[in-house]
Amino acid sequence: DPALNLLRHLTVAVAACLLGACAFSTGAVRSLPVALPAYTPAEGATAMPVRLDWWTRFEDPVLDALVADALAHNRELAVASANLRAAGAFAAEARAERGPTGQASGSRQQLRQSALSQPTVEGTPDEFTTQTLTDVGLTLAWEIDLFCALAARETAARAETAATRWLRRQVEAAVAAATVRAYVDLQSSSRLEALARERIAGLASIVERLRRAEELGAVPR
Repeated sequence: DPALNLLRHLTVAVAACLLGACAFSTGAVRSLPVALPAYTPAEGATAMPVRLDWWTRFEDPVLDALVADALAHNRELAVASANLRAAGAFAAEARAERGPTGQASGSRQQLRQSALSQPTVEGTPDEFTTQTLTDVGLTLAWEIDLFCALAARETAARAETAATRWLRRQVEAAVAAATVRAYVDLQSSSRLEALARERIAGLASIVERLRRAEELGAVPR
């Protein structure tokens, strides 16, 4: 039968397309490679966990407050946080596109019809009882990812979210480091100023003693 042979050929072609799509999907949904650590401890050393709030190890409440204020009001960090939220929203949207979509509807109404509007029928009541009509509907749709375009889009969105998260952490680390460095420089300058004042006070005391010794003739002018 020519029609039967044509149907067989179409079935084989569709099966070949599906197998090709599955083979293509192997590369599209492949998990992301794990990034190697930027710092490798020396042989025999113990790898300590990374602390994102490393400045708290100074145990200085003033420094902690300054870093918290800088992180809360830095505009570059606010932009990085906004970019991270946007990337997360795009990733959630790409993930939702692979799932089912649908809508539900429902309605309920009560009808009461007077017996006067109906012809008189022997054996029927004078008034009809109240009727309740309920209508519930549910529609579901699922897009078949034949060529794995949705899977590739989700993978790209997840990678973009991860990259944006690391960019935000870099900005956060840079803001915290700049704040700590400025605070340490201020403390160092304050200490140097205190030492200079002590030296000036000591030199002034020496000058005063020499002036008195000169008045008494103990030393030449």
